[in-house]
Amino acid sequence: MTNDRPRSALAAWVVVAALLPVLYVLSNGPAFWLFDHKYLSHEAYSFWYWPLGWLAGVCPPFSIFLMWYISLW
Repeated sequence: MTNDRPRSALAAWVVVAALLPVLYVLSNGPAFWLFDHKYLSHEAYSFWYWPLGWLAGVCPPFSIFLMWYISLW
């Protein structure tokens, strides 16, 4: 019988590391809603999401997706 605990822990960390960027991008919609309804300041929104704004500026398909996604909120 082998001990799979270290391998399964590593797999869990890999999954978490892979999901974090996806969750960051998807969190932009709710954050924009908070900003739009004055629950979040412009400074806070700009600080946390400037990388997405930069990426949207250099990658038109990402910009289209981001604007579509934000419009859902």
